[in-house]
Amino acid sequence: MELKMDFNQFNNIVEKEGLDSAIKYKNEYIPKRLFQYNALLDKRYNNYIEKNEKKLESLKENKIYVTNYRCFNDPFEFEMLSVDMDKLQKENYDIKEIDKFLNAFKNKILVACFTTINDNMPMWAHYANNHKGYCVEYEINDTEKIYPVFYEQFRNNNSKELTNMVRELYDYYSNLNNHKEEFYKIFSYFYLSLCCKNKFWEYENEYRMLYKTDEIEVNIEKVIKIEDEDMNVKSIYIGYKCEDDYVNELINISKKIKCNVYKMDFNKYGVDYKLISKQI
Repeated sequence: MELKMDFNQFNNIVEKEGLDSAIKYKNEYIPKRLFQYNALLDKRYNNYIEKNEKKLESLKENKIYVTNYRCFNDPFEFEMLSVDMDKLQKENYDIKEIDKFLNAFKNKILVACFTTINDNMPMWAHYANNHKGYCVEYEINDTEKIYPVFYEQFRNNNSKELTNMVRELYDYYSNLNNHKEEFYKIFSYFYLSLCCKNKFWEYENEYRMLYKTDEIEVNIEKVIKIEDEDMNVKSIYIGYKCEDDYVNELINISKKIKCNVYKMDFNKYGVDYKLISKQI
């Protein structure tokens, strides 16, 4: 059974022992293997062949996409917390500058999404184009940038704590010379907003890699080398309805990058509606 991080404990450690201790605590609960679903598009989509080949080429080159949150299918990403702007304004903070800072901060984070599950039927449907795509298993050797997503029914309205947090972040960030190491520390304070979603999404059991970018475009995606993040591909799982040409291409990719390859199938003789994987 997978052990889950206690988010209240994470916050308590931040307050009492500091960020470094909290991140060490978080790292203990990051799985060593995570999965990512990938869609292979069909003729319903414009330029689908080109888009598919681009995605497969990145897999072959041991690269992975990281994306701005505005590209996600949930329009309420990064919106789980609210700030008491009136309080900050009374303290003579420039609200427009604070708002600009918060948006800039969120736009500097690109995200790669993972899960602990490779046989989830809704996820194969939603994220792998109705089982026509594939799922990649990654071995995680460095857990520093990986964060678990937690799920809440309601938005966090603890405006006092959050307002204090934003004040400290703003003051600190204003005097920061954009060092990556320091940036990763301060966005841990913003973790509640970056990695919190509505309970509706809980079935995904999501983990996120948070990647800093200095680019200013909003709706962007970027391809990065997985070796730079201390990850490697362990296995490829091919969707139940994946087209034969793509099946063959994925098999060839698995040979090139030296990983296992499986084909997903439906367990016709079991009592449960369940997907099973068969090694090719």
